[in-house]
Amino acid sequence: MTYRELMEKQTKETSIAIDKQTFDIVASQQALAQTFETGFDRINGTLNMSFSEVSNRLGYMTTTFSSGLGGLLIALNECQTISANVWITHI
Repeated sequence: MTYRELMEKQTKETSIAIDKQTFDIVASQQALAQTFETGFDRINGTLNMSFSEVSNRLGYMTTTFSSGLGGLLIALNECQTISANVWITHI
């Protein structure tokens, strides 16, 4: 094998090795990007579910409070009616 042929062979082998390494790096970057994207999507979904749950709980608390407050107002109104009836009866 001549010196020129040897140099061409080594150049071609080096080029193939560089091409393979470049492909491996690009593929690794794509895999890493996919992994991060999947991870962020999962975190985002969890946060959305958590915020939705908090919103639902706040809505339930508001409804419960309003219902309880309504019951208290009815009870106070009944107490005033009873007190007024007792006061009128004693006059």
